Amino acid sequence: MQKHYGIHVAIAMLKNRADDIETVLLSAKRQDRRFREIEQIARSRRIKIKRLPNSDLAEISEGNKNQGVIILSHFRVGESHGKNLSEWLGTLPDSNLLVALDGILDPRNLGACFRSANAAGAGGVILPRSRGCALTATVSRTAAGAMETTPIYRASNLIRTLDELKSQDYFVVGLEGDASDSVYELDLSDKCVLVFGTEETGLRVGTRKRCDQLACIPMRGKISSLNVSVAVGVVAFEAYRQRLAK
Repeated sequence: MQKHYGIHVAIAMLKNRADDIETVLLSAKRQDRRFREIEQIARSRRIKIKRLPNSDLAEISEGNKNQGVIILSHFRVGESHGKNLSEWLGTLPDSNLLVALDGILDPRNLGACFRSANAAGAGGVILPRSRGCALTATVSRTAAGAMETTPIYRASNLIRTLDELKSQDYFVVGLEGDASDSVYELDLSDKCVLVFGTEETGLRVGTRKRCDQLACIPMRGKISSLNVSVAVGVVAFEAYRQRLAK
């Protein structure tokens, strides 16, 4: 049984993954609006609810912050629905916009990347299986439900995965601060993959070489870079804007 913590995560899972949920554990002391909302959604979906003392919730959480709510489910975050990339793509409601994260190391940055990608309508997020931080409770809490509701593909080799996506007519765009072309000059309205590197060093050389196009976010102020999660939001929403305009 998997554990998921926090109010935003609980509401997102109840609305989007109710069939995977076994039990909702709630603080016996909390009766505010958000908890009434969680109870109402759970009851409407006939999901078991248990009220427990905060001390019991803390013990179940094993040191993770829970905000008075824990979801027990059969859903394991990060499991690709298909055995390979093509099968995974086939499970996505919309696979035209994907985000690939090349080894993000900070869990809060990774969680915020999920949140930005999800908000902009990305159909899925691709992560290297062996690089970057794990999908921890900190990532989940920062993502505010986006990690549990965004399809994730764990690539055993990101470079080969990008090659395969290119063979399926995806336009692979790598974000680099020193690129000469602006993201606002690119056509992101069709099938594309937006690739972002680590906070410190950006894209790896091999990843950079696999991109069809390198692009930057033009800066007007005195600061020359953005947090990676902000960059994901800027570029993914530009792709969303272009799709609306088609």
